[in-house]
Amino acid sequence: MNTSEIAKRHHEMNPALIYMQKIRRNTVIACEEMDFIWEQKEVREFRKLWRRGYSLYYMSEYFERDIDEVFMLVLDQSKKEKIPARTFDSLFKEVM
Repeated sequence: MNTSEIAKRHHEMNPALIYMQKIRRNTVIACEEMDFIWEQKEVREFRKLWRRGYSLYYMSEYFERDIDEVFMLVLDQSKKEKIPARTFDSLFKEVM
């Protein structure tokens, strides 16, 4: 049995692992101490603040979250085309 067959069988046994593309050994989970789960209400509020030009610093304090958690929401919403693009420097200062 080759590696891809093993991976396929592994995923069939555990559907929660479908997102994993290959079997890994000695793994490290990046940012496992962070909370990347958001309520829909928070995401809607984030989008409003984003469109109004608020900075990551402001939103981090507003949501009482680590700035990296807010940045990951920016990445997520940007990739899903839910928020308009902004310049990099506008992430760190108010645009208003």
